[in-house]
Amino acid sequence: MLKTSARRLGNGPRAKQVRFLGKVSDRRLCELYRQASATIYPSLYEGFGFPVLDSLRHGTPVLCAYNSSLGEFEGPGVHYFDATDPSSLDEAYKVFLATKTGSLERADLDRRLNWDNMARTISTLCAEQEDQELATPKRLAVA
Repeated sequence: MLKTSARRLGNGPRAKQVRFLGKVSDRRLCELYRQASATIYPSLYEGFGFPVLDSLRHGTPVLCAYNSSLGEFEGPGVHYFDATDPSSLDEAYKVFLATKTGSLERADLDRRLNWDNMARTISTLCAEQEDQELATPKRLAVA
């Protein structure tokens, strides 16, 4: 669908603005995030939103849908829109242009969303579950 839309642009100046890169290496992806003016993420449903986090960690602002888990990224550098309403993307883009900032320091993301914290949380939950199972007396069924 996207390639068809890009072809409709023809050979005019706007056609050169659309490039389909296919699969890229992690190194190249990091370069692309750092070179981008913004990342647009129109997800209708998202379990987490790694592209949003990756973009922000590379210092690139994000225009993203306000769906499911994406609301947890609210803060500097994130501009929300309704993924089912193109005009809301236009409005989010206007706000982005009007409020561009030099730094997207998001220590809150590093503090809340990192692998070490997740590992500690899982370990703690497993230990609590084990403690609860050990503390619960076992009942024997007698027939």
